[in-house]
Amino acid sequence: NVKALYGDSYLKFQENKLKLYKLSPLCYEPKFDLSALEHIDRIKRSLLNAIKMRISNIRNIAIGISGGLDSRILLGLISKFDNIKINGYTYGCKGFVESKVAKEIMEYFKFRHLIFEFNDLLYLDYAGDGISLSSGTSIFKHGIQFHLFNTIKKEFSSQGTILGSALDLTIGDNYKLPKSKNLDSEDDLINFYTKNLFNLDLISFKKLCNKKEDYYNAIESVRECIKTNLKQISYSSFEDLNSSYLFISRVKRWYNQNLIYHLINNKLILPTYDTHFLKLVSQVPYELRE
Repeated sequence: NVKALYGDSYLKFQENKLKLYKLSPLCYEPKFDLSALEHIDRIKRSLLNAIKMRISNIRNIAIGISGGLDSRILLGLISKFDNIKINGYTYGCKGFVESKVAKEIMEYFKFRHLIFEFNDLLYLDYAGDGISLSSGTSIFKHGIQFHLFNTIKKEFSSQGTILGSALDLTIGDNYKLPKSKNLDSEDDLINFYTKNLFNLDLISFKKLCNKKEDYYNAIESVRECIKTNLKQISYSSFEDLNSSYLFISRVKRWYNQNLIYHLINNKLILPTYDTHFLKLVSQVPYELRE
């Protein structure tokens, strides 16, 4: 009776039956008895170990370089390993600022770096691939990524692709709650998330619905889903609750679905999802992550 397998679930064939299991959410349990430097040292050593375990048999690796902190942190750590060839790639719209930052970073490290620039129409040309290859779980504009990552693997002859996924959320606060919204309760959070979930305002969304009940049913369904996810999370502050919820919704339920284009083409290496690393990250107080 399994109709959908979400990012926080897995299937196991046991006792001649297919069983569905849910993973526990990432909950922050801050340790205030450690200094900032102690937290940094613990996290750095854990992430280095997570990388080492995953690339020990790899001699040629590709890394996505966005110019942001995620990829810079990961690149800095990988550069410490010997006997591994590192190749970077960056992609986006023509003239995007991240490509300039990424280019400077790769020139500093003296690693090979390719930049791929796309116009908007190219995204539309491959929209069908985005829907079909992901069985509808990814958005259409990502269809070009299947062809991009296939090209990257051939160009670099890489044995795997490594990403610094979700670092901006787990060890940082890239999606902080706006203080101006006066969010004082879980109901406030649910209303805030509901309004920000759609790519357009709710009035415009209502106009897209054929019937009023379709609109209200969609809104209520979204609210119930958010409420269910929030109930899974233990927290000591709204900021910690927000980070945990976004790891479930934005990372597991959205971002991870788009990793299919990497997986089709190459071995995908995600040291930032290492369980021990995430455990230590969850112990960092929000005041330091902020």
